[in-house]
Amino acid sequence: MDIEKALVVRVESLNDLVRVAGSIVLSRNPMYIMRFKHGNHTVYLMLSVIRDYYKYNGVPMAYYYTVENGGEEHKAKYILLKVDEMGEEVVLTNKIRHGYAVIPVLDLAEPPPFFPVEVLGGEQ
Repeated sequence: MDIEKALVVRVESLNDLVRVAGSIVLSRNPMYIMRFKHGNHTVYLMLSVIRDYYKYNGVPMAYYYTVENGGEEHKAKYILLKVDEMGEEVVLTNKIRHGYAVIPVLDLAEPPPFFPVEVLGGEQ
């Protein structure tokens, strides 16, 4: 099957990616973040669609962020988000906590077919 590539946008930080996913979770819609290895980097990926923007309505959009491999936190099963008067807190963990938005992390064996890995360029 020929699968079209998504429109991809690299975000500035993992917190930016989690903030978008958290806004979806907090509106009571299910959301997960995908994670896969590419060279010596770990890629975090969230899929969404463009809504109500002229002819682009419904176009798939993939937000992603990369980190260098290493650290046990990048094997965590969940990303937690808490926003309150003290600010924003993002936690990578294997356990959930009361008072946090919980976003599961789905580990992929390989990049999904809709993600154009060539955008990762030198991040091998």
